[in-house]
Amino acid sequence: MNEESMKNNNESNQFDEIASAVETQMSNDKKNTTNVYNATVNNTNIFYSTIACINFIRENRKVLIIPAIVTLVILAMLGISIATLNKALRMYAQAQTVSTDTLDKMNELTERNEQLEKAVSEALETSKNAAEAADEAKKQAEDSVRKLSEVANHSAQNESDSKTMAAESEANSEIIGESKDANHTVYLSKMTIVSNYNGKTEKTINNSLGDELKDAVVVNGYGGGYVTYYLGGEYTKFKGNVCCPEDHSITKKYPLTIYANDDKEQELYSMEFGRNIAVTPVELDVTGVEFLTFRVHIDTVLGNFAGVIITDGVLE
Repeated sequence: MNEESMKNNNESNQFDEIASAVETQMSNDKKNTTNVYNATVNNTNIFYSTIACINFIRENRKVLIIPAIVTLVILAMLGISIATLNKALRMYAQAQTVSTDTLDKMNELTERNEQLEKAVSEALETSKNAAEAADEAKKQAEDSVRKLSEVANHSAQNESDSKTMAAESEANSEIIGESKDANHTVYLSKMTIVSNYNGKTEKTINNSLGDELKDAVVVNGYGGGYVTYYLGGEYTKFKGNVCCPEDHSITKKYPLTIYANDDKEQELYSMEFGRNIAVTPVELDVTGVEFLTFRVHIDTVLGNFAGVIITDGVLE
């Protein structure tokens, strides 16, 4: 192929390309024109639609305003209700949390109160027991001191009595002679007490029945006591009356015994004694009796007393 033919072919190809580009451009321009037209039409339709809505609202504003207001009010109330409900739910949740915490604290406080009450109760019980033990110990200590004092006094008295018994026995015959009346009757209240514990002679004394008695032999004291007289085997009969002293410390019954020769096994008389005993006559056979003892006794640690009054006592 020669150069001219090639040149013509190239020019022909360039023309075809230009023609094709022009055709494509025209097609695109047509599409753009159509799109612009369609957009214009759409915009026009929207515009007219908007104008139509505005006109409709303007023409019907009186009719539409009430539903609009109602709708707004409903929406507002709904919003307020939702807000109130949310607030109430939050408050309820907070209250429930506080209630749970309070309940836990109350349970803890109740448990602590129960523990405190238990501790106080145990402390009171311990204190009560300690007080009772202290009172009991105090009573026992007082009783022990009293008993020791009485035992000491009794021992001292017995020792003194033992030392003087012989001398008194010798002098007793003279006293007996002085105490005898014309019928050789000896009055017990005028005789010498050889030995005693809580015993003595009283000019006047009242008994538990309210009687005033004279020239009486009295045994009265804590735990009881005794009096012993020397008869020397010179008498055959004792007669007299016995009754209870007026002493509110005497609260229990106790035995009254009369025995011979300082020997409790040689019992001549016994009876249950106390405040509610009437004046009781006693008559004994004392033949061959050297010593005659009147004794009341009560075994107790509670401070009870025992006693006896011997009146109108005579030896024949």
